[in-house]
Amino acid sequence: MTAGPVAQLGAPLRALAALFSPARGAWGLTALYFVLVAFALAGTGWALTTGRPALTDALLRYVFPEDWMPWVEPLAQGILSGQGNVVFVNAALMTGIAVAAALLFPLKERVSRAFEAGAAWAPDAPVRELPLLFQAFEETRIFLVYLSLQLTLFWVGLSANPARQAFAAGASTVLLWVQMSLDFGAPVLQRRGRRYADIARLMLRRPLAALGFGALFAAPAQLAGLLLAPQAAQAPERTLALLYAVTAVSLPLAVWGGTRFGAELVALPVEPLRGLKRLAGNLAVAALIAVNLASAGLALRTLHRMSQVLKCEYALVPDSWRVRTGLLDAFATERLHLDASIEVDVRNPTPFDLEIHDLTFDVRHQGEPVAAPRLTGVRVPAGETRRQRLALTLPVALSTLGKGLALLDPGWAVTLELEVLPGTSVPLRIVKPEAAPGSGKPTRR
Repeated sequence: MTAGPVAQLGAPLRALAALFSPARGAWGLTALYFVLVAFALAGTGWALTTGRPALTDALLRYVFPEDWMPWVEPLAQGILSGQGNVVFVNAALMTGIAVAAALLFPLKERVSRAFEAGAAWAPDAPVRELPLLFQAFEETRIFLVYLSLQLTLFWVGLSANPARQAFAAGASTVLLWVQMSLDFGAPVLQRRGRRYADIARLMLRRPLAALGFGALFAAPAQLAGLLLAPQAAQAPERTLALLYAVTAVSLPLAVWGGTRFGAELVALPVEPLRGLKRLAGNLAVAALIAVNLASAGLALRTLHRMSQVLKCEYALVPDSWRVRTGLLDAFATERLHLDASIEVDVRNPTPFDLEIHDLTFDVRHQGEPVAAPRLTGVRVPAGETRRQRLALTLPVALSTLGKGLALLDPGWAVTLELEVLPGTSVPLRIVKPEAAPGSGKPTRR
């Protein structure tokens, strides 16, 4: 395959054409691979749907007191509300494909070898199989890389910022295409002694071919996922079952097509990484995995510490209110700033420290922003009672005050923006807008 764009874009089409002339000996192994892929995807789908509610319920019961449970289950949806359908579809596909690839890589290699046997396009390069244990190490490492990158994009997309959501959607799509090219173009190259690091560098030299192959062979599952995604909330099990059914059919075909695609890369020279270059590559992979694990740990630690707030006991201190109003600021900014504080005795009966650095609330009435109060600086060690002065800054738009009695109408909504990582917040809807009387419809948010 030459470096020209026409030749590169032709490679995925030649891989697709090869599906129509499979070697006779490839059918049996391919059927076995299809059955085992279906089992692997079924297990993954069960873990993501049927098995997930038990875990979610256990986590909610850890965070919230028992008598809060009838009201707090909807809050769990806040973690997912910042993500778009594209990110979820790509994440589900990447997870299922990564699990199948990690578990079935020896059989995938045998299917690829059987498909290549006797083909006119089969490479002339001699076969130099890598040791099985080293292949298992490589598959485990790239599995962790996929999950780490997916987690990175999850944190990026967990935002109300449209630019961040668009970037997460686009990057997750490209990452899925790269995964398809690497996973299914690799066997023919691995049989010639190439490692994943070498294969990735080969594909970087032919990026249009790699992305084109990934897009072509991921298209059926991606399109099915995007069509099914709107119904995912009402029927998650059926949605994921249909998505993975399409994927189970696509992956054996991707092994065939990937063998034809990878065969065109065999003749390209690539110098194996050695010495400092190999060390730098290994350190980069380790750093990627470590940073994502640390980010997940930090987010869980933040949620863990802040979760104690609902389990503590509170008593207001009489006559401790202080209120300051910036009336002059209202004429310049058209907003009235209320700075209030009150002392509260907080008893923490849990075995963990309570620590709140900064909480921001978004208060809206019939979709219009009313105020954005912030709560800061609360810390109570485990088993102790501390008197805290809680500061509450409440900026209110003068246009809101001008509504007068209209503020008594239904349509109030309060959302807590819980910052789990710097620049990454989880929106938790505390108060939902009520239905307007006689309208039969909820007020707009």
